[in-house]
Amino acid sequence: MTRTTVAMAKQSRIPEALNVSPLDPRYLQYLNESTQRLLHRGKFWGTYGRFRIPASSQIISLPPQIDTIEAVAVSHVPLPLRDAAVEFIEAGWGTRDDTLPLGSGIPEVLYRGTHPTLVDIATPGLVTIKCDQSSDVNKAVLLLGEDENGNIIRTDQGGIADGEVLGLAQGAGTTSTKQYSKITGIQAPLALDGQWWLYLGDTSGTLLGNYQWFDVCPSWKRYLIPFINDTVTTVEIMGKRAFFPVKNDADFLIIGNLAALKLACLACQAEEQRSWAEAQLLWNGGTDANGVKRIGALQELDLELQHHLGDGRQVGITIMGSNIGSIEPVEALM
Repeated sequence: MTRTTVAMAKQSRIPEALNVSPLDPRYLQYLNESTQRLLHRGKFWGTYGRFRIPASSQIISLPPQIDTIEAVAVSHVPLPLRDAAVEFIEAGWGTRDDTLPLGSGIPEVLYRGTHPTLVDIATPGLVTIKCDQSSDVNKAVLLLGEDENGNIIRTDQGGIADGEVLGLAQGAGTTSTKQYSKITGIQAPLALDGQWWLYLGDTSGTLLGNYQWFDVCPSWKRYLIPFINDTVTTVEIMGKRAFFPVKNDADFLIIGNLAALKLACLACQAEEQRSWAEAQLLWNGGTDANGVKRIGALQELDLELQHHLGDGRQVGITIMGSNIGSIEPVEALM
């Protein structure tokens, strides 16, 4: 699969079609909005991957690059994937005990909601944040949470407000003045250049989270897998890639179909101009007022998927676009 970069998109006809310069900030805004909305509208070529996640406990957290699990296997054994409501089905198995020893319980994968950290804090303590880029030093991160007594942490931020503001730093990082028993939310700056880390204690302590420049309000999905035991070190998943915005010329686009992106960008622009009928045609295709049949962004993605699948018989999972149901060979990303 050929991957498409921001630089390649800038050299395409997309800026010309939008009547904006490739250097105009609106261009990247259109590109990011159209990519995010297309990801939510279907399961297209390049939007899935096969991943391996290290497992040190029965609770796993998805990294920010993965939005959701579609299929999962532990020790090469596929397991049923269930949502949070299944534990409350009448005459079902009941709610699961997250504290059972490794390898106990039903062989299944249960959704456990979203969390701002990879793991929970086991014992209350100070926390430390550290960044890798010098340009991010002193940029403010707001940590929301509860103290050692379970009270909501509030500090003076030019007025008493929830949370504690810490400035990013390199080296030993910046340590909080408050003890945390739980991190309930994180608000990072919009203009970060690199990644940063959150630790319990100092930088040699437990890693609570590794955040990228686009993780402004991180919220990672967690799953309970009782089937994990002491000998299991990885979980294999088939997952849908999460949206994250692009900003540099070398950034890869999650959806690399330039024809579909052009139509989607034009659809976003038409919506801003209140041209709802035109926007609908640009998204979904159809017949316009003059009787002309039009191809939309979603149809372009369906045609791309059909092209890559070919005519041969394939066995796998069913992946649906807006108009077709088909099967996609999975790109190995390990």
